Order: sequence, then structure tokens, then C-alpha cells
Amino acid sequence: MELKESLKEHRARLGLSQEELAERIFVSRQTISNWETDRTYPDVQSLLLLSELFETSIDELVKGDVATMEKTIKETWKTMQNWALAAWGLVAVGFICLIVGFLLPTGPSSLAANCTEGEVLGIVLFIVAPAAITNLIVGEYDDHTLAWNIVDGILRVAVFIFYIWLIGRMEDIRRMFMYHGAEHKAIHCYEHGLPMTPENARRFPRLHVRCGTAFLIMVMVIAILVYTIFPLNAIIAGFGVSDGLPKLILVIVARIVLMPVIAGISYEITVKWAGSHPDNPLVKVILWPGMQMQYLTTHEPDDAQMECAIAAMQTVLAREDAEAARATDATEAIAAS
Repeated sequence: MELKESLKEHRARLGLSQEELAERIFVSRQTISNWETDRTYPDVQSLLLLSELFETSIDELVKGDVATMEKTIKETWKTMQNWALAAWGLVAVGFICLIVGFLLPTGPSSLAANCTEGEVLGIVLFIVAPAAITNLIVGEYDDHTLAWNIVDGILRVAVFIFYIWLIGRMEDIRRMFMYHGAEHKAIHCYEHGLPMTPENARRFPRLHVRCGTAFLIMVMVIAILVYTIFPLNAIIAGFGVSDGLPKLILVIVARIVLMPVIAGISYEITVKWAGSHPDNPLVKVILWPGMQMQYLTTHEPDDAQMECAIAAMQTVLAREDAEAARATDATEAIAAS
């Protein structure tokens, strides 16, 4: 009897569903389904648990499938070695990034500018840690994909809020958040066409629709949608990725790879669309979480900080005017020739 038929027969005899059997031997329901359709094959530990549960010997369980079992065990062992190598590779890259970030000077042309300890910490805090905790709470990714992504997203937002609140207790960061508020007030003043003075700027709120804080919150919301519709389950099933660490590593890698896509979509929504339609009711609803988050990342500035923000704004505007003038002169010169 082939293993898949043996599994179905014993499961039916005990009156167990695929999900109930999966819980008994500590695998996912999708894994049981894969075994019963010959897509993958149980490892040795799973076979031992199955034989004990079904009260039969492993020989009886795999009768007719010995050659397949040997081949599968070898392939599984090779796959696990590859995943282990990949995992240690990720750890090694992380340590290298930390070392480079600490030892090399930062700057536009330095390697540390692109690979710093801050980036590694960000990946660990906002991708690896939430994914690992979600895996413990929800279970295997392909068994509860929607719930997995929702819980993962909530944890990521919670970590972000706590992180911002925590660093906001530091005096230097608190002053930076005051400059952040001054920046928003100066931009509001300019966008409303008023003379850029501290008195005029102070009339405006310290929140702004195009703030980077709102962008980051939008990134986390869009991430839930992108991760949910991305066909990761098909990849897991197609390659027969094992439960546990291999599957979790694949989920984490997929999240890192999809980050540029998520950032691009979030930029179009937060900066391009919402920034050009700030009074649209839908914009206000969509950006409400990010706007509320700005109460943590901005504080009311003092007069010196307002003057600094206005001076910075005027410097940027003067530079933009000069660049526009040079572009106009170049266009006129080309047209004249």
C-alpha cells in the first residue's frame, strides 16, 4: 500500500481530519495534504510519530514506498543543509554589516552608508522579530495566511510605536522632534502663501500630510496587503518547503525582497496622491493613523527652532529658484540655436 493511501486509511479509522492529525504530530494541515497527494514525503521524525499514533510499525506504514522514502530522506537532508547554510549566511551578513557599520566611516561613498548596524537592527526589529513571534502565536504561514499577515502587521506597528515612544524619552531626540514640528509649521506657512515669519508659522498645526511618519505607517499597512496577495503559498508548496525554521526563513526573505515594492506603492499613495489632494475626505481617512502618529514624532517648537526651520526652508526655495532659472536659460539657449 502506498503511504498516501495508508495515511488516509488510518486517519479515517481514527476519525481525524487533516487539521486534527497535523496537531497531533506537530505539522501544518498543508503538510498532511501534501503527504496525501504525493507532493512531499514525511521525514523520519514524522514517520515515528505517525507509527505511534496509528499503532503500527513504520515498515507497515511505508510498505511499497521504501525506495521513495530513502530518496525523500536524502533530498530532505540536502534541503535542510541548504537552508541551514542560508540561515548561517544571513547571520554572517548581519554580523558583517554590524562590524562594517562600527569600523568604517560613514559618508556617501562609503560601504557603511549602505550597510549599517541601524539597518540590521531595523530588519531584526520590524521584520524578523514580528515574524518569529507571529509564527509562535498563529502557527505555520500557509495554514493561516491572512491571520498570519494581520498579526504580523499589528506586531510590527506595535514595535514601531513603542520604539518611537521610547527614543522620544531621550532629550536629544525630543529636541529633534521639536525641530520636526517647526519644519511642518514652516511648510504650512509657505503653502498658504504667507510671509515666512515665526509668528505666521506658529499659527499652523505641527502635523503635515506628507510627513515621513505618515509614510512609514502607510508602508506597514500596505505591507499587510502585499504580503497577503503575494503567492508565497504556491512557492512553499511547489518547492515542498518544510515546516518550522525553513518556512519561516523563506517568509522573512520574501518580506525583505518585497520591501522596495511596498515602499514604492506607499510613496505613490502618501506623497504623490495624498500630498496633492490633502482636503479629499478619503485622504483624511486613509492617512488618519499616520497623522495621529505625528503626535509622537513632533513637538511644539520654540522661537529659535522656528527661525531655524524658516531659514532652512528659504535656503531650499532659493536653491530651487536658481535651478529653475538655469533650466530656463538652457532651454532658451537651445531654442535660439
